[in-house]
Amino acid sequence: MTPRYRRITDLLYGHGVALIGLDSDGNTEELLPIWIDCGINAHFPIEIAAGMDPIRLRKQYGRNLIIIGGTDKRNLAKGKNEIDQEVAKSRELLKDGGYFVNCDHHIPPDVPYGNLVYFCSEVNELSD
Repeated sequence: MTPRYRRITDLLYGHGVALIGLDSDGNTEELLPIWIDCGINAHFPIEIAAGMDPIRLRKQYGRNLIIIGGTDKRNLAKGKNEIDQEVAKSRELLKDGGYFVNCDHHIPPDVPYGNLVYFCSEVNELSD
């Protein structure tokens, strides 16, 4: 896929596109250096259940990788303490930019509405 990805990313960069993302599930850490070399600079989801760690990836790749996701969706179903841990992780990642707060997949149906409202409210506070 490398030559094909490079062909696409070269075309997009040539037309002023600045963010080129790839959606791939699971633990993609072995593929990230290849994708970055191909010009792909954003990745979703950073799947916690598969062993991905967005803070470790930020340290490893810096701003060469735009991280989308990395909030453990399972913790949103638990309680405020677990949600606060996820918000703290987002706070850390947002310091350097190149990060979009998002779950590591869609929000599952077992997340109570009140937990989701709390999470969104706490994340919103990070933008002040």
